[in-house]
Amino acid sequence: MKSKKKNNNRYKNNQDKVLKINYPRTFFRSIGIKPYVKANEKRQFEHLQKAISSKFGHDIWKRFIDNSNEYDDGYVFNQCHTTLDFVKIWNGVDFNRICLIANIIQKIDIPNNKNVLDLGGGAGQIAFFMAHLWPDSTLTVIDKYSHIGKEWAGEINEGRVHFKNGTLSNLKTIEGCKYDLIIMPRVIGNLEDLALPSDTNTFDTSSYLQSQEGKNILRGLKEIGTIVKKHLTDGGHLVLIDSWSSIRALLIANAFEKVGLYIDIDHFHPESISMKYSSIVFSKAKPENLSQDLPIGFAMIADRNEDGAHCCFSGQYAEVFRSLFAGSKVLFEDTFSIKALDTSFKQEVLEKNGIAIKYISTTDGIRRATIGPSLYLPILIESCKKDKKVLESDDAALEISKI
Repeated sequence: MKSKKKNNNRYKNNQDKVLKINYPRTFFRSIGIKPYVKANEKRQFEHLQKAISSKFGHDIWKRFIDNSNEYDDGYVFNQCHTTLDFVKIWNGVDFNRICLIANIIQKIDIPNNKNVLDLGGGAGQIAFFMAHLWPDSTLTVIDKYSHIGKEWAGEINEGRVHFKNGTLSNLKTIEGCKYDLIIMPRVIGNLEDLALPSDTNTFDTSSYLQSQEGKNILRGLKEIGTIVKKHLTDGGHLVLIDSWSSIRALLIANAFEKVGLYIDIDHFHPESISMKYSSIVFSKAKPENLSQDLPIGFAMIADRNEDGAHCCFSGQYAEVFRSLFAGSKVLFEDTFSIKALDTSFKQEVLEKNGIAIKYISTTDGIRRATIGPSLYLPILIESCKKDKKVLESDDAALEISKI
């Protein structure tokens, strides 16, 4: 049991580690990235113009943007990756977002001596950060800007990061290689030939999935999943860091599941999934006896409002909601009596069509239902166990109103 618990926590928040290594801003400055945005300020085109003009002069900026009639993020990104000086400026303008990604990554706790791939890692700024987080691991960056990454690594004397030239559609340079951890920060959401939608143009999701556009995107995502899976060890994990919307979450999770990459519930943090950059972990291990539809549950998490990810009901409302799950497989059930209260309790956790319910009923008429996305199943089951401990304690009479 202890070894299983340790494994399940491998990619969970390690607060002690975060406190010791909470230095993204300092680190990126140390490798030559000067922030051109204020703390929490969003990147603007004007920041890039000002930074390039200030460092190289207005004529260089004019030539830099000369081939583009208007601001195009893809064009400017490619231009900014033609020289190391431009790469540093691009990252300086994007400073707050790379720090956000670094903060997400530094909460990943991996064992020593692991093989890590930064797929689509650009010129290596995030990989350099990971090299300091995991000094005993081997890090490889694959991208079409590997020549600049090698130059940057030489400048900062970083020999722990290896660079391979390639793209997501062409990984010949790592043919036959397997990795324990593959990280894809801001990759899938920024692919030029696979524009993931933030919403649909149909009245319902199923219609979109049956549309030609939906089918094309699912096909493209399945191809990506197949490629990535090929380079993942059997016990390895894929970490996607991106901006999530409901439809994006559903498309990616659905397509990956079809090729054998599943959302890793043990390493899932539902409270962190949002339109801001956040991570979701996949593995080859198919969850057992839990959710029937993890992609829908994931999509619901991404689409939740700021008030929370689940709703609570009591009394007859709760009992009616429980009846909607009639015929569904009971994933957790426990019945016990509390002598001090002269009451018997029954706890149940069920799932249906991506929705999970935790239902508590008692012989003296209490009914409680907690409804949420299916990815909350482990949390709901664990809360049942904690509720039982509370009720069996000496303070049960005082705590019963909180259940």
